[in-house]
Amino acid sequence: TWPDEPDNPTYQWEVARLYLNLPIPDPDAQAEALAVLNERYSEESDWWEANRNNPDAQSTARRYIEESLLNVAVEYHLRAQRSGSVEDYSRAADGYQNYLQKFPFADNYYEAQWYLADTLYASKRFDEAEEQYLQLLKAGGHPYVDGSQGSCPPGPESSPARCPLLPTPRLGPSWSRSR
Repeated sequence: TWPDEPDNPTYQWEVARLYLNLPIPDPDAQAEALAVLNERYSEESDWWEANRNNPDAQSTARRYIEESLLNVAVEYHLRAQRSGSVEDYSRAADGYQNYLQKFPFADNYYEAQWYLADTLYASKRFDEAEEQYLQLLKAGGHPYVDGSQGSCPPGPESSPARCPLLPTPRLGPSWSRSR
């Protein structure tokens, strides 16, 4: 039946992508379409159970969900960098947290954790940011250790952009919206 078709995650993924390819892109509609993807085709869904004997379909759904969670976080992060809004940074941080919780073995885990720490800091969630920076330091063996060693005392005027020892990461080519 239609709700359980193995190709449904692909169709939902394409719907979400279409929103960014409109003459006037609609990232909010894309985020909603991606939320539907995450809800309908996650490992806890009826669709997943109905496709338990189809590992290819499940693998495809898992890949789309992983990319979509990251894309939503990145979109909020880009919006926050444009607006400077604490609320936008907080939404981005929540998105990165969700991604890291669902995909703790992601290839780009430390990069996402760095962006989580950055967005927590920019959203004035200093205790949470400190925790993430300390985890990055403890983990070692990745290129985000050096930036995690900087310190900037929290305060009303503090921000990663004003702290010379704590460089603000910018979303680079590996974080493109075309994923």
